Amino acid sequence: MGFRFDEDKMNQALAFLMRATGRAHLSKLTAHKLLYMADREALREGLRRITGDEAYAMEHGPVLSTTYDLMKTPQNWSNPTQEEALWKKHFRLERNGRDIVLLEDPGDDLLSTFERRILEQVAREYGGKSAAELRSLSHTFPEWRAHECGNSSEPIPLRDILEAVGRSPEAAEVLEQEADEEARVARLLGSAPTSRPFYIPRPFRATPFGRGNSAGRLPSGCIGRQDD
Repeated sequence: MGFRFDEDKMNQALAFLMRATGRAHLSKLTAHKLLYMADREALREGLRRITGDEAYAMEHGPVLSTTYDLMKTPQNWSNPTQEEALWKKHFRLERNGRDIVLLEDPGDDLLSTFERRILEQVAREYGGKSAAELRSLSHTFPEWRAHECGNSSEPIPLRDILEAVGRSPEAAEVLEQEADEEARVARLLGSAPTSRPFYIPRPFRATPFGRGNSAGRLPSGCIGRQDD
């Protein structure tokens, strides 16, 4: 199963959130949480994700996987991918990569009326909170608690997000069927879904909270990647 990540819509959603919250600078942690919450609310109300990105549980809460990778793109990257080049066109990192600054507004023409309403709602309800407050709030989400892996990461199944927001198991089946069909059509057209594998694993580092076992192995399902 593969959902189709839409970078153009992700860029527009992030810029929309920055405008709606009145922030010229947005910390990466805040951006991660607001975008995840927007996708989560879109699933709750309309069984749709705005970005099409897949969710992972990391130490500081849930994140959108491909979005996370793009936000780590160095500004001086000499050979960026097409996705990274598009990200750098619209956003710049400051404060040693901790803050995001909007360079060129990508507009909002790809966002539906429903999606803009969801983004406005998220900006209104959560845009005034600090990064630490958003982190703490995201740690109350049942889907994150079920897959939290310390300073590593684990996929959050779509079914778990839908259950957490009160949608039925049947809703998950419908979305999974749609994703499979979209992937099939994309293959026929020669353009595979753009959600890509999450991270290149790094060696696991033990934490004070006892993640892993005495041999240094991760709990089942966890990916050896630190949330940096």
